[in-house]
Amino acid sequence: MPLLIILFLLATVPLAEIALFIWVGSMIGILPTLALTIFAIGLGATLLYTEGFATLRAARQALDRGEVPVEHVLSGAILTGAAFLLMTPGFITNGLGFLLLIRPLRLAIGRAIVSRLLAGRARTGRVISVSARRIDLD
Repeated sequence: MPLLIILFLLATVPLAEIALFIWVGSMIGILPTLALTIFAIGLGATLLYTEGFATLRAARQALDRGEVPVEHVLSGAILTGAAFLLMTPGFITNGLGFLLLIRPLRLAIGRAIVSRLLAGRARTGRVISVSARRIDLD
C-alpha cells in the first residue's frame, strides 16, 4: 500500500506543479512567476538555516542535561525533508516545505512518527512507556 501511494505521488505531484505554474503564469506573467519561485527558494533556505541551527542548539542543550535528544534528531530529519521540498521548484512542494519549517507542526509530526514506530514494538513488550517528551526503552 505505501508503495502505491509513493508511485501515485510521483506521478501526480509533478503534473500538479506544472498545471499550477501554467495557471499562475497566466495570471501574473512568466517573469513574476519565476521571481516568486526563486524568492521562495531563497526564503526557504534562509528559514531552514535558522531553524536548523536552533534545532542543533536545542539538541546540544539536551545532551548537556544528560537527555537523549530524540525529539531534536527527528526534528532535524524533518528539516532535511523540508530542505528537499524547498529546493524543488514548485508552489506545492514549497508550500509543504514551509509548513515543515513551523516548529510546533514539525514536533507534532515527529511525535506522531515516534508513536507509530513504537506502536509495533509495544506489542513485542520492548517498550516500557511513551510520553510526549521522553521515550523509555528496555
